[in-house]
Amino acid sequence: MAAMMAAASAVQAQEGSDTLNIALNGPPLSFDPARADNGNGVIYTQLVYEPLIRAASDGTLQPGLATEWAMSGKATSSSK
Repeated sequence: MAAMMAAASAVQAQEGSDTLNIALNGPPLSFDPARADNGNGVIYTQLVYEPLIRAASDGTLQPGLATEWAMSGKATSSSK
């Protein structure tokens, strides 16, 4: 949580610039979303990859890249 708050306050964009500067306390362990298990890796992958769906703060599912999805069983789902 602290790393995410630090990242949010450290992101800067200068007016008229096409460069985004991000300051974090270290590099990610991996840019592979499946292996991004430290705080920095999660922050970097959230900036680079768009998920199919995401959970809102109230637990409801919101669209990302998927335009529709359906639960087809207890632990399975399909998306388009």
